[in-house]
Amino acid sequence: MISDDYIHLVEKLVERTKAGEVNWKSTVSDNEFMVYFKNFSLSVSTSYDPDEDRGFAYLSLRNDSGKEIDKFWIDQDDEHFQMISDMHAGARRKAFRIDEALHTIMSELNSDGAVGLKKKPAKNVDNFDDDIPF
Repeated sequence: MISDDYIHLVEKLVERTKAGEVNWKSTVSDNEFMVYFKNFSLSVSTSYDPDEDRGFAYLSLRNDSGKEIDKFWIDQDDEHFQMISDMHAGARRKAFRIDEALHTIMSELNSDGAVGLKKKPAKNVDNFDDDIPF
């Protein structure tokens, strides 16, 4: 069961996330997104268990040292699952700059001339090397 404090917090985060006003950041986990506040941070992640055929959402509150000080998870049958799932989707869009990517691509598609670069950009688009350093 989610406390009323968390319900109100999530409702406000969903509202502000939809408005594009929350600075969600990606983490080392592909499916976790974090927003930083003065002295605290909050992360949201979702997962799916294929063995159980169930979705889950997880929220974690951390102090300024990164220590997890509170957490909760809910499954897809919880009445608040969709709200947290929507917040996660909005956080993902913001952290990965999906709206910016779509706008950039659409602008190029609407322009005259060839579409797309002839060569892969010099900067590694994936932000990682496939070469193993050892």
